[in-house]
Formats: sequence, C-alpha cells, structure tokens
Amino acid sequence: MVLLDDLKRQRIMEVLHEYLAAGPGVNGKTPVEEDADLDRKRIAVIENDLKPLLNSFIGDTISLADFKSRIDSINKRNEHWGFNGIKGQMFFNMVVNVADNQDECAQEMKAAIAIPENDLIASSRIKTFASYVKRLGEQWVDAGNTRYGTPKPGSIPFFLSYFWQIQNEKVWPVYYTNSVQVMTDLNLWQPKEDLSGDYLSFKQIHEELIDTFSKETGQPFDLYKVAHVFWYKGNPPEIVTKIKDMEPTGKASKTLAAAGAPATDIDRLPESYIPPIISILPRIARNEESLNKAAELNWSGKTGQWYK
Repeated sequence: MVLLDDLKRQRIMEVLHEYLAAGPGVNGKTPVEEDADLDRKRIAVIENDLKPLLNSFIGDTISLADFKSRIDSINKRNEHWGFNGIKGQMFFNMVVNVADNQDECAQEMKAAIAIPENDLIASSRIKTFASYVKRLGEQWVDAGNTRYGTPKPGSIPFFLSYFWQIQNEKVWPVYYTNSVQVMTDLNLWQPKEDLSGDYLSFKQIHEELIDTFSKETGQPFDLYKVAHVFWYKGNPPEIVTKIKDMEPTGKASKTLAAAGAPATDIDRLPESYIPPIISILPRIARNEESLNKAAELNWSGKTGQWYK
C-alpha cells in the first residue's frame, strides 16, 4: 500500500533538498555532516553498550532494576536518542514504580522490547504492552494514588521502537515526537490515536521515503537519514543557531542556555527573550528529562494550577 500521493511526495522532497543544500553551521559542518557524525556515535554506543545490555536483560542475566539503571546511565552519557525524556526513561521509571509485582513487570518488559519478527507481531506487542500499562495505572489509582504518577500508554510507540531499532536499525524506525509532528504538519499522515496502527503506518511511510529519497539522490538512505530530514524541518537551523549563539547572564542564564542544546538542566520553563514555545522546541522533540522537572516546578499540586 502506497501512503504518499504525488502532492505529499512533492512536499517532503522540498524538505529533503533544503536539508541536502544547507550550508555549514557555526561548527563548520553542514547538517548532513553533523548527522553522519551522530550516526557513527550511535552505532558505537549500540554495539559496545546497548546491545550487550539488552541481551543480558532478555537473557535473564541481569535484573529489571539493574537494566533500568544502566539504560538511564548510558543515555545520560550519550544523548543521541532523546530517551531521557517523558516518553523514554521517565515512562520506564513510572512503569516499574507502579508495578507491585516486579517479576511480572520484568517478564512483560522483556516480551515487549524483544525485536518483533514482523509487523503483525509488532502490532500485537504494542497492544499487549498497552493493556499491561493500562492495568498498572488502574491498580495504582484503585490503591488510592493519583493518576499523576501513572505511566501514559501514549509513550509506548516511542519506548518500544527505541529498543527495537537498537536491535535492527534497518527495519524499525523510532517513533520520534519530532518526526510525528513534522509528518502531520506537512499533512503526510495523520495519527488516529491507535497506538499499534499509527506505529505501523509511521513505519510504512519511512519505508516509502527510504526508497524515494534513495532514487532521488542516487545515494543510499536509511531510517537514520529519514529521521534527520524530519529533524531538520522541525528544528530550523537558523533558530537553533541563534539560540546557541546567545550568551545569557543572570537570572535567565539557565533557561536560555537550555533552549538549543542538551548541555545543562533548567530550573524553570523559559519566560522571555526568545518566544518560549520556540526556544524549547528542540529539547521537547528530544524528550529531555530536565523539561519534565521544570514543568513540575511550574505546577502547583496544592492549587491544581500552573504558575510562572
């Protein structure tokens, strides 16, 4: 089934050519060159750290707690996927925290993150894990806790596809927030709030784009490169460059310095200078954990209101 008609292909081809033609940034490298460096770093981390760790967990040689802790540590040292944010490590922490039966949680986690043999199995695993996560949330609330601490099933496509791509980067695209947003903004595709169905449609579009981009450029494209094109569109270099070039001082230093890069944590959401929504878009797209902490500080649990 072909999901992209001629008009949709034209839209994304314009983005592709903008990405390929983009000149060097402040570091002297083009976006294509920067992304190639990132991919080399990813592959090294996968082969040296993530794959062995995954095999140890799925093979029952390390505990769920140890696996969770080590995944967190690896991603904090290597911020190449945005796993430290809401839909990654925070979701992982919530699932484990609300699970009364840790042995059952470990088995459900192993079954879910193991690489699927095909799309049908992938769909089944998403549905099965979503049912488990929903059950955990219901049990947590029934025990007298609030829904604030329950894991959100909407995080599942990103969470599982992160682990699936580690095991086979040629088949399983990561369900990045940025990619979904760009695809919907360009009207390439609209999610239907069906976790498994949306992920498989997302995957099929990526497969189409690998073929389309490869034919258009005469160069081999893969899932990493397709995601880079979406990232380029969702994070205009001129905005990111301006944010990075700023040298804020005083009270605003943390919030503004955090806007364009994952270098530091922030203690409040941005209030001024660069429009707030624009300034933190790159970090939201990376699902960075520090934004969750900042959001918590802007939320009053007592009054149930947001404040500055």
